[in-house]
Amino acid sequence: ARGYDCIGLDLSQKLLQLGKQETPSIQYIRADVEALPFATGSVDFVILSCLVHHLPNPQRCAEEVFRVLKPNGKFVAFDPNRLN
Repeated sequence: ARGYDCIGLDLSQKLLQLGKQETPSIQYIRADVEALPFATGSVDFVILSCLVHHLPNPQRCAEEVFRVLKPNGKFVAFDPNRLN
């Protein structure tokens, strides 16, 4: 509604289906955050929610996110886990 092209990405087909039910106007893709299906330097903003604590090596995720970000792109990770 504000002019952004948003894409939801997850490994879980079930979560993608829930997202599609909740917000059908958004495109959803099944993919791995450590192998993002986007060209280098093609994304303006990446938001990770409730993900980082699941990763055995968060560095790999960060490297992949920074690969796809445009120069001056933004990256936010929100991970509400008591252990983190």
